[in-house]
Amino acid sequence: MCVHWFILQLAAFIPLFSAMEAVLMLRVYALYNHSKRIGFTLLALFTLELAAAIGCPISIMPRVKFDAVCTGEIAPSENLIFGGSVFTAQFTIAVLTIAKRSAGQTNVDTKIVRTVLRDGLWVFAAVIVAVSYIIFSWPISVFSFITCRVILNLQRMKVETVDQPPRWYTGGSPSEIELPPFLSRAVC
Repeated sequence: MCVHWFILQLAAFIPLFSAMEAVLMLRVYALYNHSKRIGFTLLALFTLELAAAIGCPISIMPRVKFDAVCTGEIAPSENLIFGGSVFTAQFTIAVLTIAKRSAGQTNVDTKIVRTVLRDGLWVFAAVIVAVSYIIFSWPISVFSFITCRVILNLQRMKVETVDQPPRWYTGGSPSEIELPPFLSRAVC
């Protein structure tokens, strides 16, 4: 019975964690004006982290011992691959954000950079603590809270002026925007 509970918690944890990581990485990608190099780096980190999030629990599941309340007791050494991938991704996000702030040569409002940096650093701390303990019950709710908070903080900011439209913007009204083929099929 505990194995089923472990699998259920894993099934809830991985999508929430992946959504949170995707939002954090997309914010950094936007800070770098959709740089392909940054995009490929973040995509590689995301893929590595997702593979570890799925592969590590599957590989350790037969060795997990459960206590009376079905909490998995996993030795820290068995969590190093997943924890290492999470730390690497979070550290990279933090370094890229700090580098953008330090460079000072951004087309993005400094308030946005400050918000991304502030949110990114507290998320970094929360994620590292949560992953260090492979406890599912409270990190699942924390990850959904973190993701919502990060999105709400960005939505609250008002950008007064834009020096240049984004590279993907072709002009015209929103009703004239043409979706890429893979999205237009999904919407119909």
